[in-house]
Amino acid sequence: MKFKKKVISTISVILFSLIAFSQNNTSGSVIYGKQILLGIDNEVPDIIKNGIEKAKGDTGLEYKLSFNNGEANFHIVERMEVETNSEFDMSKAIGGGNGLFYYNSDTKTKLKQLEISDERFLITNYLDSLKWTITKDTMTIGGFLCYKAIAQKVTKRKINTTRKVIAWFSMGLPISYGPIGYNGLPGLILDLSIENKVRFYAKTITLSKEVVVIQPEKGKKMTEEAFEIMGKKRYEAFKESRRRRN
Repeated sequence: MKFKKKVISTISVILFSLIAFSQNNTSGSVIYGKQILLGIDNEVPDIIKNGIEKAKGDTGLEYKLSFNNGEANFHIVERMEVETNSEFDMSKAIGGGNGLFYYNSDTKTKLKQLEISDERFLITNYLDSLKWTITKDTMTIGGFLCYKAIAQKVTKRKINTTRKVIAWFSMGLPISYGPIGYNGLPGLILDLSIENKVRFYAKTITLSKEVVVIQPEKGKKMTEEAFEIMGKKRYEAFKESRRRRN
């Protein structure tokens, strides 16, 4: 019995080492599409409600996740707009994806850098508290076998809001990262859905040795919770200013 336990322990160590080695020796990029699944809060001003209705469905936006030697970036693929398109801007804003996301498997660094009203912020330990449940469900995405994982994301708004998060990840791409900073699974997330909000889905997967990953450094450092509280205050101020004008 002791010998059997020792063998199992040794195998576990070997598997863990192989996963760690693979994560630090895998590089490439994934292009994601984005779908808006958002339900509309009755308290949302009409001007925003109209924009949300128009933005629902596939947005036509693309996002790129680059990974190399245990590091990863996620950001929108910028495209030239001939003129201002409010529907396009709303699609970018809904469900996250603005800014530059960064992950480092060695240092466990998780960052999100973004600009709001000419202010630059650097959110630390982004999405650090998720608890995933991995199921037996599988499907193939881009030739990679993926497993389904489920988590609950709590957002601190007027009241705490909990949304179900469903991720399909592949251990064939062993880096613990995914769209808009979601992380903590033993493989790259190729499809991510947030209940009544947004879905990111892989369109193309490319393995390549020439991949550049950038760690953002500039911006006012804030925790995710502090940033959400700030956002809530600004949103309440926005609603109040509209109420006074009406």
